[in-house]
Amino acid sequence: MVIDKLADEDSKEGLLAAVLKGAERAVTLENEHVQQGANTLFNHFEQSLKNQMAEREEMLDAYLDSLDPSEPHDYQQELGSIIGNSIRLGARETQMLENNPQANEAP
Repeated sequence: MVIDKLADEDSKEGLLAAVLKGAERAVTLENEHVQQGANTLFNHFEQSLKNQMAEREEMLDAYLDSLDPSEPHDYQQELGSIIGNSIRLGARETQMLENNPQANEAP
């Protein structure tokens, strides 16, 4: 039996070495698994952010295309709602939106 073999000092050292090697392999595999999971998570997150940015850019372009400067607007609130973040517009930016909103579109 195994216990009988443990009486031999070489067998104890061999068993200890085998257990340590198995534990090391288990830790290595677990680390690889965690790294793969993290990479997958970051890739999904990155793609999600890219999709959100593209959608918001499309919404912003549509807003600028349909903007009628002759009507009163709360540009900061409207644009903040579109991009999903609060923004502050200076007098220059507000004037640009009122004069020619399409000039503010990305090329």
